[in-house]
Amino acid sequence: MYYRRKVLLALLQTWGGILSNISFQKILFLFCQEQEKPSYTFVPYKYGCFSFQSYADRRALVYYNVLANDNSWHKIDNKDYYSELEMSDKKILYNLYDKYKNFSQKDLIQHVYIHYPYYATNSEILYDHLTETEINAVIKNKNLTSCSFLATIGYEGLSIDEYLNKLLCNNIEVIFDVRKNPVSMKFGFSKQILKKYLNKLDIAYIHIPQLGIESNKRKNLKCENDFHLLFKEYEEKVIPTNTQYINKIIEAFNKYNRIALMCFESYHLSCHRHKIIEAIVKLPSWSNKILHL
Repeated sequence: MYYRRKVLLALLQTWGGILSNISFQKILFLFCQEQEKPSYTFVPYKYGCFSFQSYADRRALVYYNVLANDNSWHKIDNKDYYSELEMSDKKILYNLYDKYKNFSQKDLIQHVYIHYPYYATNSEILYDHLTETEINAVIKNKNLTSCSFLATIGYEGLSIDEYLNKLLCNNIEVIFDVRKNPVSMKFGFSKQILKKYLNKLDIAYIHIPQLGIESNKRKNLKCENDFHLLFKEYEEKVIPTNTQYINKIIEAFNKYNRIALMCFESYHLSCHRHKIIEAIVKLPSWSNKILHL
């Protein structure tokens, strides 16, 4: 079992085996804030801090009959997961329980919203739990930037929640997926589930496979010159025959002002997306900012 799933179960075990969805997310969030290397990353969502990865793990644990398939976090096996935690995490969990064991769900919401206001910026229940002064503190943490830029982003080395946070922190409104085949062994980055998560955060998703590179052309890349030849071919053959899709990106930029091209590689120069950017920058009408997230 993945260690992070043991963290989920040990936390649940410590709180008596059952917690509401909202309370569990708040407690897991507080636990992860104390870890040197957090087991989960969170995004600001409907009820505050939320981890899409934790819910994917929850579904797996329901499948394996470790959690109940109901509208809560409900541990139904008898295994002791606390004993399997690293000593540092045992200490964090012990102290966490001592501090928050008597907190109601409302107490947890208020505590997290006040002390971690960024994670309350998309909350639908904000006005039910905070004072006007506290609400204003949350609003100050919301990215309201209206500046225009075209960005690129790769998800290599990122969890789905880390990736989504990058988009939110930069107020990205539209993602253009320029992978030929938008599938991934990494959770959250295959087309349909990625589109679902982006839409939940009011970020539009558009796939343009015509601007991708066939996967078989990437299989034998071994050195810098191999990449150079691949991108040269892409620049000479793919870009000129797909100008309508370049125009589609520009049209979206003119409408939304903050859009991003996505692919896998974290470094943009190791990815064909930089050639798309170069083609756009060369256009006489283009004079806008480019960011590589």
